[in-house]
Amino acid sequence: MKKTFLLVIVCIFFSVCGYSQLSTNQNPRSFSIKDLDLSNINTIKMAEPNLDYFIEEDRTNDTMFNKIRRSSLIIPIKEDFFEKATHLQTSDADIYFVKINIPNAQALNLYSNNFYIPKGGEMYIYNDDYSKVIGGFTSLNNHSSGMFASDYVYGDNMIIEYYQPKAIKEKAKIELSEVSYFYRDIENYKSLTKNSEEYGSSGSCEVNVNCSEGDNYRNQQRGVCRIYLRVSYYQGGWCSGTLINNTARDKKPYVISAAHCIEDVSNTSYYNQFVFYFNYETSGCSNPATEPTTTNTLTGCSVKAYDNTFASGGSDFWLMLLNNNVPDSYRPYYCGWSRSQIASTNGVGIHHPAGDVKKISTYTTSLVSSQYQTTAQTHWKAVWAQTTNGYGVTEGGSSGSALFNNEGLIVGTLTGGASSCSAATSAKNDLYGKFSYHWNSNGTATERQIATFLDPTNSGVTTLSGMDYTDTTPTSSIANVNQDINSLIVYPNPAKDYFTLSINNNNNATINIIDYSGRIIYSTILPKNQNTIKINTNNIEKGVYIVNVISGDNTFSKKLVIE
Repeated sequence: MKKTFLLVIVCIFFSVCGYSQLSTNQNPRSFSIKDLDLSNINTIKMAEPNLDYFIEEDRTNDTMFNKIRRSSLIIPIKEDFFEKATHLQTSDADIYFVKINIPNAQALNLYSNNFYIPKGGEMYIYNDDYSKVIGGFTSLNNHSSGMFASDYVYGDNMIIEYYQPKAIKEKAKIELSEVSYFYRDIENYKSLTKNSEEYGSSGSCEVNVNCSEGDNYRNQQRGVCRIYLRVSYYQGGWCSGTLINNTARDKKPYVISAAHCIEDVSNTSYYNQFVFYFNYETSGCSNPATEPTTTNTLTGCSVKAYDNTFASGGSDFWLMLLNNNVPDSYRPYYCGWSRSQIASTNGVGIHHPAGDVKKISTYTTSLVSSQYQTTAQTHWKAVWAQTTNGYGVTEGGSSGSALFNNEGLIVGTLTGGASSCSAATSAKNDLYGKFSYHWNSNGTATERQIATFLDPTNSGVTTLSGMDYTDTTPTSSIANVNQDINSLIVYPNPAKDYFTLSINNNNNATINIIDYSGRIIYSTILPKNQNTIKINTNNIEKGVYIVNVISGDNTFSKKLVIE
């Protein structure tokens, strides 16, 4: 039954953790109401699921080669929000509240299959101690499918609040369709009551991406995201993905991952309820006491190309297009790629093992051409090396993550392997579907070749450099900028103390750093056949510059940000 009451609004201020999901990032409107008591709002109480079967099944699935890491069960509600809501009237607005309770959940999130917010309306979701607040969700979150999914909030209580000014007459639609009941992998959860050995996140040997191992891949790490996938009507889990550039250089939000992540998706409409997390990482090398508060999310995607024909020469890739462009505030980086079949001698994998914060794994020996379920050499085997801060490996949840070569270009996506913190050194290796095989896969009308989307200009290039969200390189320059023998790479970018410039150099190349007034503030020569140079920036003022390289008859440019 709905409850209705009148209150006078008095402004006060709350300090809460804000989490961005294509939202206004405002505090909920009710937070400005003095002495508002939400303890008696209508609550939908649901039974705690019996986890014994699922935990036992997880023990098996977690050891399998190409399974996503399940982290939640999806529980149906099928209630109309407004029919269940407590209704609060103010002098100029209506505010509605519903609480959902499922005992002993690590976290909860909301699914809606009938979602529409009129212009001026705002929806918020938070837990009862306000440790995580997401929203406001507005008309910008409406999708033609009518579907919506939220990020999770910690604990076993989730409050949904909807605000609409009285001047807005159009009605909102918010079906409370299902809730994800997270039973593992939510680091911030502190009140484990049973099966504690089954809860937790990645292994202790893993290396956070902001350790020194990631210094040469600061751009690439901004392209890596974790993906919360709804794979069926009753379960969800983790994979990893990477923003990837295309030859039009138009910042179209393509993300590449592994086909096996979606192999069990039972309804294609669920793609509109996938949640993508960017910048989910520690601020430094050490693990913090609590989960990082900076993370940016987007909801929904469409499948553009994939190949899950593992037994007949498939390389296990999945290319998707996000339903929304990635906001510049997320500082996205659209990673470059190489479809060369020459094995990289060293590089890294960047991923979200067990749905954990972003980690990095390092290989220091050449990739090995390998087979997977077929005689075709469809995969690269990467052998992980112990480094300064750990022994980075992969785990469930890392599936689909990109393998980068030493130039920071994607050369594969993770299918799986035997690596783990506890595995013997000889077993610390994994198989990545080759990007070269992704490119040449045989697509059909519904499983189109990846080249259709990543080379829309039909340039035919074999390598493509990455693109920062600040980059404005025009499409017309693609032929020069991305010739596979002269690709210019500048990393890290933004740079602090130094940056490394990489280019296939068959001439004595002149390198200039130019400020926006056109003044050359630094110049040097890169000798013929020397392909990389490390340039110290300590004597250069913070700002935005152009790195200009003149090599023979060709000129190449990259924007450089010095912090």
